[in-house]
This record gives sequence, C-alpha cells and structure tokens, in this order.
Amino acid sequence: MNPELKELVSKVKELRPYIVKKLQDESIEAYKKCYSDNHKGKLPNETKINEFIQQLIAKGQIVEQANAIIKELIEDIEKTIAKESKKKKYKIVVRDITILLLELSLVLSYIILFLNEKFKIEIIKKDILLNDYTCFQAIVVVILLVGSYFGKLFSSKQE
Repeated sequence: MNPELKELVSKVKELRPYIVKKLQDESIEAYKKCYSDNHKGKLPNETKINEFIQQLIAKGQIVEQANAIIKELIEDIEKTIAKESKKKKYKIVVRDITILLLELSLVLSYIILFLNEKFKIEIIKKDILLNDYTCFQAIVVVILLVGSYFGKLFSSKQE
C-alpha cells in the first residue's frame, strides 16, 4: 500500500465515530417517528429512547453499517488512486514514445546524410534533410529530453 493511500485510509478511519453518531441519530429519529405514528402522535420518553439505543448497541447494527461505509469509502479512494496512476503512466508512455519517434527520425536523417556524403548514395536529397524542420525537431528533442530528465529528478526528490 503506497503512503498516499495509507494516509487517506487513516483519515477515513478517523471519521468512524462521526459516521456511527450520524447513523445512531438517524435511527433514533426513525424510532421516534415510528413510535409517534403508532401511539397517536406521542413521543417516546427518555427511558424508551435509552432502551432503543441499548438495543442498537447490543445488535451492533450501527457499527456494521459504519464499517461498511468506511470500507466503501476506502475502495472508492483505491479506485481513484489507481485510475490517476493509470492516467499518469499513460501520459509517461505517450511522452516517451513521442521522444523516441523524434529521436529515431533524427538518427535516420543523420544516417541518410552520412550515406549521401561518404558513399555518395543518394536515397533522399540533401535539401530535404537539411531544412528548418529538422533543426526545429532536433531542438524539440533536446528540450524534451532535458525537461524529462529534470522532471524525473524533481519527482524522485519529492517522493
């Protein structure tokens, strides 16, 4: 379990007493309404309410409901973190593939230029390879590689 998830799970578990209290209050209100409906608008006295609370505690129904809510919240957090992690990995893969394709294009351009100059094998004209686009592409590759390096450097320091 990663540290981010552990921290969120501990914070969710801290909510347990508040969830139990809220569920207990809702059950008491439902009991009062039901009692009032069955006894011609009369509300139950404190003794009856306390007896009802004791029954709730003895059954453990409220605690089970609270635990189910907490479990559901933790599962939702895990799913959200997994989804975010998947998106992050996807972005990294797309970025790396883009850089790879740009590098491959530059290497192929260099190989073709080398063959053209050294062995006089003219696969593609020199003018096509030596243009502004190739220069721009080389600059973009350098910027992406430097940015990628520093991005990885800073992200590893933050962890």
